[in-house]
Amino acid sequence: MKRKTLISCLALTLCATTFTACVKTDKHVAFSYYWYQDADITTTGEETLVYDVRFEPASGLSQNFTVDYKGTLTTALKTIDENKFRYESSLVMDVTYTLNGESQTLQDTVVSWVEFKNDKALTPIASHKEIVNHSPLNVAASALSECYVQYDYTVDTTYASDLSSGSSTIVNGETQSSQALTFEFDDKLTALDNEMLLLAIRGINPASYSAPTFSVYAPFTNAVQTVKASFGAKEEG
Repeated sequence: MKRKTLISCLALTLCATTFTACVKTDKHVAFSYYWYQDADITTTGEETLVYDVRFEPASGLSQNFTVDYKGTLTTALKTIDENKFRYESSLVMDVTYTLNGESQTLQDTVVSWVEFKNDKALTPIASHKEIVNHSPLNVAASALSECYVQYDYTVDTTYASDLSSGSSTIVNGETQSSQALTFEFDDKLTALDNEMLLLAIRGINPASYSAPTFSVYAPFTNAVQTVKASFGAKEEG
C-alpha cells in the first residue's frame, strides 16, 4: 500500500470532486496502463493507494463560524477478468464545525466502485456511490446543529454497451424516495464515469495530451458535463 497527497481547493459536494472546465474539442483520449510500471503491481493483482486529502477551509461564512476538513482517500484497482477492471474508492473526511469557540467534528463519506472495460478507452460499464455529506449553512445560528445540513444518497449508474446512453437512479437515504434518470453521450469526447477520473488521469501521457477533455454524466444535475484535466508539477513527499 502506498500513501500519497491529494490537495483540492474544491468543497466536498454531492456531485463529488471533478476537474471541470468547458472547451471545444472532438479529440478522443487513448489510455495506457501506466500503473503496471510499478514493480509491485501485476496484471492479475490489486493496487491499493491511500491519499491524504486537504480541502481549503470554507469561505464566505460569518466571522464566528469556521469549517475545516481533513481526511483520506483510499483507492483499490482490481482485475475482475481479462476484459474488466473494478476501481473502488473510499473518501473519509473529518469535518470540524466551530461556532463561537465551540466545536463539533462530523464525518463525511463517499464510498464508490466503478467497473470498466479493459480497452484503450477505459469504457465504463456501471458504477455505485454512497454519500453521507454535511454541508455548511451560512446563516445566523445559535447552536452548532443549526450550522449544517446532512445529505444521504445512493447513486447507481449503468451504461449502454456502445456508450451512447445510460441510466441512473438516485435514492434519498433519509426518505427512501428514488429518482430514475436517463442520459445520452455524443461521440465527440471520450466518455468516463466520474468515479474513475482519478485513475483515468494516471493513464494519460502528458506529452500526448496536455489538457485531456472528457464527457462525464452528473446525476445530481442530470447533465452530461465536459471535464478538462491539466497536469501540474510533481509534489514530492
